[in-house]
Amino acid sequence: MSWRAESKYAALFLFNRRFRRKLCDPNVQFTLLATGFEAHLKQTEGHVGRLEKIMKSLDESPKGKKCKGMEGLIKEGAELIEEHTWR
Repeated sequence: MSWRAESKYAALFLFNRRFRRKLCDPNVQFTLLATGFEAHLKQTEGHVGRLEKIMKSLDESPKGKKCKGMEGLIKEGAELIEEHTWR
């Protein structure tokens, strides 16, 4: 038997080395990034839904004073998206 078949640590090492190479692939990185954004979007939608319920139960309006800092972040993010061509 070869050392590869005998050692579960060697097999684990080889798997991780190959996995690391795959993670360096730009296509894989993009897919992981897109998946992360999708998960984050779902979480954010859940937060918004819970906050809407809380505001409604308190008879409060979710409308409020605009935050210039947040508007700047959103604008900057939109500009970055426009500058880059996503696959």
